[in-house]
Amino acid sequence: GTTGSEVFEDTQKRGKPIVFVSGSRPFTGGLCIGAEEGLAGMRGGGRRRVTVPADRGFGESGAVLRPTEHVPEKRGSIPKNAELTYTFHVPPRTSKLSEALATDRSFSEDLQGPKFGVG
Repeated sequence: GTTGSEVFEDTQKRGKPIVFVSGSRPFTGGLCIGAEEGLAGMRGGGRRRVTVPADRGFGESGAVLRPTEHVPEKRGSIPKNAELTYTFHVPPRTSKLSEALATDRSFSEDLQGPKFGVG
């Protein structure tokens, strides 16, 4: 994710995907509503670049990025009224994941809900 030329999130560099609960507000996991809308309908293996206007991003408040349990190095800020650009890649399903879906019904049902992983 970028604001102009400033990178505020790079999961490829970090080597860990973002995992979040879609629709949770106030935002948790670092994604704004415009990013969630951009992810909607993506399938495994898909790539998409999304430009999010400020009113669908973090708006007049901007955002302060704070360390989390899973990403202790997260720091920085997103300026108020910033237009954001995200490049998304949803990894393809692996045979291991497909096998887990077939054998663990609760896991499968959980994935059908509003949870997404972004890498």
